[in-house]
Amino acid sequence: MSTSSVVRRWIAAVPLLLVAGSPAPATAQQADHLACFRAQDARTQTNVRYTVSLIADPSLPFAPEIGCTLKSAATSVCVPVAKTSISPSPFGAPQGPPASLLVCYTMRCPRETELTFNVLDQIGGPGPLRVKSRSERRQLCVPASSGVPTTSSTSTTTTSSTSTTIGARCGNGHVEAGEQCDGQFFCTSECSFAPTACCVVPGTVLGEPATCTGFIPTRTNLLGCLSECGDCPSGMCGSGGACEDHPIDPPVSICCDFGTDCTEMTASAVHDIAAAYVNCLVETIGMGTCGPDHRCHPGP
Repeated sequence: MSTSSVVRRWIAAVPLLLVAGSPAPATAQQADHLACFRAQDARTQTNVRYTVSLIADPSLPFAPEIGCTLKSAATSVCVPVAKTSISPSPFGAPQGPPASLLVCYTMRCPRETELTFNVLDQIGGPGPLRVKSRSERRQLCVPASSGVPTTSSTSTTTTSSTSTTIGARCGNGHVEAGEQCDGQFFCTSECSFAPTACCVVPGTVLGEPATCTGFIPTRTNLLGCLSECGDCPSGMCGSGGACEDHPIDPPVSICCDFGTDCTEMTASAVHDIAAAYVNCLVETIGMGTCGPDHRCHPGP
């Protein structure tokens, strides 16, 4: 099977620099570019759900991203390439450092991003670049290594696993393996807990309402919120920038799975789910009970 039949070319990226004077033209070519392809993840572990906070390089004007969520199913792959025989001549941007293999995942972040900054690259040249991204439009690309062999037995296992995971069951109103919740008001359409803590920033002008951004209250995210926002109450963002708690009636049981042991607690309000994240110290939590085998069992 050819490479083009497995993945489809998506976009080619080039080295990017902030404009800072007149650079010297590039000399010898090296694999400092990335060619990206859409990909379908055929690995077995494609239903792990992560919550992550991200801090951009300090030289770039991007604010910290708090409480982003993503699932372990890759959507694209970027491979290092060197460009040759390009016409017309590219702009005189400096050569970049050698690129590395990256695997990219769809990511959702609570806050939209909109900013403009100056860049210089070999294809587009110098000038302002406007970044405007809605909360559901993000990608997180992570370094990867190649050469892991695949076998026919692996493919068979993958097919069997995928047919019984969250993608086929989410939305049926029953909490099952791989789901944190299903159908409750504090549950997303992907059967994971919705943000149950708020990053509240007061208005900068008298009479301007506060800005409220919801996030998943892991300890890492809470530390990020405290450094960026100052006020990080439990609840869900409501009207006028307010963070609102809501009762859960009837109450539900939340189970925290430590791998070798578990614990459960009752959530009668949204703030109890937030407390479960903080008290558990791990992110493997969801609706369910701690069984006699010391493992969490999803439900109801």
